[in-house]
Amino acid sequence: MLMLTRWRRIATAALVVALALTVIGVAAVAAKSGGKADHGTSYVAVTHQVGSTYIAAGDTTDNILGKGAVTYNIKAGTGTTPGTIKITANQVTVFSSTGTLYGTAAGTETTQADGTVTLTGKLELTHGTGGQKGHSLITTFTGTGKTTLGPFVFHTKGTYK
Repeated sequence: MLMLTRWRRIATAALVVALALTVIGVAAVAAKSGGKADHGTSYVAVTHQVGSTYIAAGDTTDNILGKGAVTYNIKAGTGTTPGTIKITANQVTVFSSTGTLYGTAAGTETTQADGTVTLTGKLELTHGTGGQKGHSLITTFTGTGKTTLGPFVFHTKGTYK
């Protein structure tokens, strides 16, 4: 009887060690995963203005998310005076066939004397719904537009997790 009890303790201890090593191994693999490189292109235009917020919408094609739609609530300066201003989008939503990713964007908008616009900045989509719950997309963006209201062509490059 003593031998059986000792055997059970050894077997239990071995099982606990094996499970601990498995959990540590899975956590280490998850910690090492830096995500997948991603890139995409969006075509966006301002649809209307609510107070000082511009509402923009368009379509997007992303290497990982595929085809979808995108909306932005943007705070930016007004007018076509040449110069550079800061822009923020406190609500950016990307709709894909598997769910949505949403978050914020910030950057700069430079208007040229001829009225064309260039934009650069960072997009941080850190919340998801549906199949995108638990995922994120952090990218830089560059964009160009014919006027301060668009249409704009944005190119993104970053990491999907």
